[in-house]
Amino acid sequence: LAGAVISEGIKPGVICIHEGAWPDLDLTADGICKNGAVNVLTKDLPSSRLGNGCAGNTALAWLEKYNGPELTLTAFEPPASS
Repeated sequence: LAGAVISEGIKPGVICIHEGAWPDLDLTADGICKNGAVNVLTKDLPSSRLGNGCAGNTALAWLEKYNGPELTLTAFEPPASS
């Protein structure tokens, strides 16, 4: 889940997300991330063997409004086994 703002600075049909987040998956809600970790949308493949930089600048995605129940953010809580 991530907040969204419609802006004239972004073309229609385009999503722009600048930051990732700590993953907080809710396995009871079809694996939805409650903390907006968009890094799971792109492959973790390097740009080349020499540069080894991130190549995840473009990805096809589907955006829809979430109408489900409020999900509790737990990304910053200690693991149950700690």
